Amino acid sequence: MQSPPEDVFNSYWSYLLYEMAHYKPILSLLVVIVSLVLLILFFHDNEVCVVASIVSLIFCIFILPFISDAFTQPISDKDFKIKLSAEVIALRPAGKGWGTTAYNMNQYLFDEGLWNTPYYFYRGRECHDFFRTITKDVPKDTERTLKWYMLKAAEVEEEAQLEYWRKQYPDANLP
Repeated sequence: MQSPPEDVFNSYWSYLLYEMAHYKPILSLLVVIVSLVLLILFFHDNEVCVVASIVSLIFCIFILPFISDAFTQPISDKDFKIKLSAEVIALRPAGKGWGTTAYNMNQYLFDEGLWNTPYYFYRGRECHDFFRTITKDVPKDTERTLKWYMLKAAEVEEEAQLEYWRKQYPDANLP
């Protein structure tokens, strides 16, 4: 089984730092902020330079949440949703099986240029939660093929979950 980022990184924070370092807008803004701080430190005797740097620094800090917000937006690509649905239909993930699905989807997002690193989903649970979110209430105006895949995948996922828990607790007479 290929490993999701949870098994690759020492902690969630190291994963998050890695992701941010590969997100160009955040990295660019960080370079600008460091440059402004250095300008303030080296030219602290020049009032115009210090004032301009401080104003620019405040502006950069103000726009950081907007850039970070774009970083945390979920992937909404139609082909990605079809691929995830097809993956669920084919693999029937449940429990730890979502780790493999997360790995496969991370690789797909990276290969297709939809994400900057092969580590979009940190762990299988995040992939499962994302899948559940997109298949919970499929909008009526969803394109026909996508809708079919998502509905079929939701059905298969529910069956896989029931089967998984029946195997986990065979004496419990679960449905």
